Amino acid sequence: MKQLITLLTTFILMSLNAQTLKVTYAEKLDLSKKLKSAHMNWIIKKMVIKKAAKPKYFELVSVDGVSIYKKQPQKEENVDDGVTIEGDMSGNDIIYKNHKENELVKQTEFMSRTFLINGKLSKYDWVITKDTLKIGDYLCHKAVLKGNDKFVVWFTNDIPVNDGPREYNGLPGLILKVDADPLHIEATKIGIVKDKVALQKPTKGKKVTLKEFEKIKKEKTESSSDRDKKKKDVEVEIIGN
Repeated sequence: MKQLITLLTTFILMSLNAQTLKVTYAEKLDLSKKLKSAHMNWIIKKMVIKKAAKPKYFELVSVDGVSIYKKQPQKEENVDDGVTIEGDMSGNDIIYKNHKENELVKQTEFMSRTFLINGKLSKYDWVITKDTLKIGDYLCHKAVLKGNDKFVVWFTNDIPVNDGPREYNGLPGLILKVDADPLHIEATKIGIVKDKVALQKPTKGKKVTLKEFEKIKKEKTESSSDRDKKKKDVEVEIIGN
């Protein structure tokens, strides 16, 4: 995003320890490559790609090493196109990170159920390169995930906050951009609130560990796939008769 609204970097550096950092991020999915060879109606394919590319906005609020990342209220279109995208963005997830305590709490929805995942901060093995990019008023440095050079983030040392959108963290500056095809995230607004904001952990949902949640997802997904397969088998038998 070229029109990144910022405050003076010097002011930010002087103020971060005593105030609240707020960053708005735009998230979108580029499914054009993934769906290029997909066997589906081209009209539906076009609708899916268009819907996924429409940005959704999230806000990161950071105070003294603690942060909350969640979706911002936004006007929804009243048009039901019947298109559902699996894994569409962060949805209504609320991600709480406490860098001092190495703690991560994530409130997420899956198959109409709410879960509260408790664990430690995600660890990323970043490799910082010599490449730079100007995002708004900020000079950013490129970092890639070790073993996956297509997972790229851009961070700025001008805002020395070890944080970023979603669970991303682990760099000596704020992450302003993420390119992890098909997911693309970029900061669109950065500002400071004079007073400290009290950040509370999310509390809704069934408490589980990340390992337990992944097991539940796997079991439910496999169960759903089995049901779909059986349904198709029955349809084939009926047609055959």
